[in-house]
Amino acid sequence: LQESITKAKGKVEADYTADSWANLQAVLTESETLYENGDATQDQVNDQVTKLEKAIANLVKKPVDEPTTDPSVTKPTPAAPANDSEWQNISTAEELKNIGATGYYRLTNNITFENKVDITEFNGVLDGNGFSIIRENTPFDPIFTTIGSDGVIQNLGIEGEKARKVLAETLKGKVLNSYSWLKGNESNLIDVMEPGAVIYNTYTLPKNSAGIGYTGNGGDIINSYWTSEQPFYFDKYQTTLTDSFKKSDTEIKSDDFLAILNENATGFKTWYQGEGGAPQFQEYQPDVLEYPLTFTEYGPTTNVIDITEKGVFRTDVFGDERGYLGKFEVKNYQNPVSWTFENEKNIQPLVSISKNEGEVFAQGVEKGTIIATDAKTGTELARIPFETFVPDNFDLQLKIKDVDYTGKDYVLKGSSGVGIDPFVSVNNSPYAKVKTNLFDWSSDKPKSLNVGTDGWVTVYKEDTARIKVSLGSVDKTINFTSNYIPVESIKPNFEGTYVIHRRNPNSIGQNGKPGIADFNPLSNKIPGTNEEDLTSQQKLAIVTPENATYSRAYTVTSSNTDVLNYHASLQNTIVPYKEGKTQITVTSNDPNLTEQKTGTS
Repeated sequence: LQESITKAKGKVEADYTADSWANLQAVLTESETLYENGDATQDQVNDQVTKLEKAIANLVKKPVDEPTTDPSVTKPTPAAPANDSEWQNISTAEELKNIGATGYYRLTNNITFENKVDITEFNGVLDGNGFSIIRENTPFDPIFTTIGSDGVIQNLGIEGEKARKVLAETLKGKVLNSYSWLKGNESNLIDVMEPGAVIYNTYTLPKNSAGIGYTGNGGDIINSYWTSEQPFYFDKYQTTLTDSFKKSDTEIKSDDFLAILNENATGFKTWYQGEGGAPQFQEYQPDVLEYPLTFTEYGPTTNVIDITEKGVFRTDVFGDERGYLGKFEVKNYQNPVSWTFENEKNIQPLVSISKNEGEVFAQGVEKGTIIATDAKTGTELARIPFETFVPDNFDLQLKIKDVDYTGKDYVLKGSSGVGIDPFVSVNNSPYAKVKTNLFDWSSDKPKSLNVGTDGWVTVYKEDTARIKVSLGSVDKTINFTSNYIPVESIKPNFEGTYVIHRRNPNSIGQNGKPGIADFNPLSNKIPGTNEEDLTSQQKLAIVTPENATYSRAYTVTSSNTDVLNYHASLQNTIVPYKEGKTQITVTSNDPNLTEQKTGTS
């Protein structure tokens, strides 16, 4: 939780939209309060980490004005020598490191390259020939310092681990028909783009959202694509964009995007659908699973998907109201199978799979691995990458008691709360109820009317507030008004005799007092049984009427605090310290009453 709080505090307000920033600050305040509370349980901490990480992930970069577009820009053609014999083949990292400042160079295979080319400025031609330079253990250095005005990089893939300026610190020349898949933070293709530079039919797809470069000082970007909000972090829009746009991860992995690249690749290397769906130059030959799987999707009709390859299996995050997405099975396998899910992050996963049944549940976007093993022998049967994602085309309805109140007003009577149910339609499918904690829930007046991740609206005082429900680029609201209902009477929920001894009387209990047993909070019995009603531990007063606006606002005192006292924590309770007698008094805090109501037991 501390790490997530530190990450959230490292964000800069000026970079993000007001709504997404306000949502982060609200969740951050909750997280800091929980962090300071010594009585927080591990489950509460885990839930808060998940909520805070979602708020960080859902920050939306501020939009920028569109740069100018020049439709007259000429599309480049491949660079090649007059004589094919002039090509110098590059097959090793050492050969790549020692290429000259000029000349024609062509890769003959993929190369793992952890160095930097030994020249200050490259003004030759490097043709990837459909192969990739794989970057590992290179946190800062790009492949080139500067690609000069006569330099050309074409038909090249760049893959692996890297942070920022992947290909070059400065681009003055051309990058044609290429791509960058990097897993580092802010893995931009270049650092600075200068006037006269050209990037054509190229895309970037980092693990974390990034653009073409860090600073744009000019040049032309033609038929090229990125995943961040804009191509550069800093650009005075001296850079000209022609048919170049932000694309989502889903769009880049689509057949339509592959067709766009190939339409503009005349004379260059042909693009193919790569592993996981993103285009590359080498035709992907998937590994075949020794034990094929099936996945039965949740939905109104049974849709069984056969999985025969080791490629990434992706499904949208919307299942039923429990978060159930579907069920994996090993096809035609007779022995019992054990299922596990391993996520990429070292925090509580947002996806889970039932060990024995293979049922998958999700409460957010997640990447990881589904693993099937023989439950008797422990032999691994199958291992496939698994992702949940938020689809681009979905609509959200907010219903209360099966009535759509999206964008409408709803009146609450006193403190009577109400639940909001999210219903989703994907690609114009029928609306279906989905899991509430997939979404970010917020109130513009949380001290008056607040909403939890379960969609329940709680009233603390009479007021009007807007409840917003968000996921990705979609957000919907309901306007709530709570009417005032006064407190008529109040009395303690506890009276009589309670048996409190439950643990070792020699232990050190509340307040570290030696010899005093560590007792549980008081609770009443379920009527007609001898079982404890644990929900009664937090209900310290009985208020009439039950839906009085300030039914939750009261003070609890004990006449003998050595015997029993009110205990403020995440859940307010009355805690006994030792045997004895005391009086409990509850006093209403309804600010609209001239004389507060009290009750004693």
